Amino acid sequence: MSTTGSQGRRFFSSNLREKIIELIPKSHQDNVRMLMKLYSLILRAVSSSRMIDLTTYRKATMGFTLFIAAELPFVKYNITVHNLIFHSCELIEINNGKALGKLSEESLKSSNKDVRDFREHLARKSDHLSNLSDIFKRLFLRSDLIIRYEISSSIRKRKDEPGTFPTCLSEDDTLLNLLFLDN
Repeated sequence: MSTTGSQGRRFFSSNLREKIIELIPKSHQDNVRMLMKLYSLILRAVSSSRMIDLTTYRKATMGFTLFIAAELPFVKYNITVHNLIFHSCELIEINNGKALGKLSEESLKSSNKDVRDFREHLARKSDHLSNLSDIFKRLFLRSDLIIRYEISSSIRKRKDEPGTFPTCLSEDDTLLNLLFLDN
């Protein structure tokens, strides 16, 4: 099965759920049905671009976790499912209560590409620890909101004002720009 969000949403959708459950022994069908239903709800909520009721969402992820622990204790989470179940609520909260929409899948693809590029071109190759350290530093820099804002602003300025060269803003200019809404 593909690990992309759209394939996951399709696999866990109510349209395919009963067809998949028919293939499972009868003794496990109810648990698998509940697993697929809960996972589908969480996946669809995160993948939407709507505002999320964080209290209700947190209860849903906790309910999913407790269900797995009680009914399917042999199930082991991979890192993608772990992040979705245990950390998506935090990410939505950081995103002011708005679901992650397409950001989640596109960001993962972008991160993998960036890690590969950083490792190949922008990290020390003297030893494994130095290499990983350089990659993480670049990822942290890329995730800094002020730096991302400055990069996107300079790209917009280049597009808006052909023939001019972007200059580095002073710290005061950067702080001043944070006060404006029309940037």
